[in-house]
Amino acid sequence: MTNMDPEAINARAAALQEATGERLSRMKRRNEAMLQAQSRMKNITATATSPDNAVQATVDSGGMLVDLRISPTAKGDIARLVVDAVQRAAAQVRSETHRLHEELRAEGVLRDIPLLPTAPTPQPTPSGPVPSRPAPSRPKPASRDDDDDEPRAVLRDEGW
Repeated sequence: MTNMDPEAINARAAALQEATGERLSRMKRRNEAMLQAQSRMKNITATATSPDNAVQATVDSGGMLVDLRISPTAKGDIARLVVDAVQRAAAQVRSETHRLHEELRAEGVLRDIPLLPTAPTPQPTPSGPVPSRPAPSRPKPASRDDDDDEPRAVLRDEGW
């Protein structure tokens, strides 16, 4: 190890202290930006309305339905209108979340944008009546050895 004069040591220490202060300051700014973004993301909601204005659905930041309004004059396949409106609202939430992630990446807070779930593609709803299934038949109870066609108690004192 070489001997350095005290002035060089002090200059080196000051430079390291300044670099450390800059890194700490940058880390604090990134942390604050991340906390603000997380708060904003938690509060994202989106509302979508069916083309005929019969159904209005609002979802939260996770895509969960938080409000549903159906007009009393709504006609047609209400279930399809609800599903479509919810999916459109969820897509809006994902878009806003993606935009916030882009901002964080542009500011250097994030390196990569997290993968966000995608919405399932709506399946066409079949028209016409929905076929009904017959009620399932109940299986007959297993016969017992002591089954001698005599009436017996419905509740028996047998171990559970």
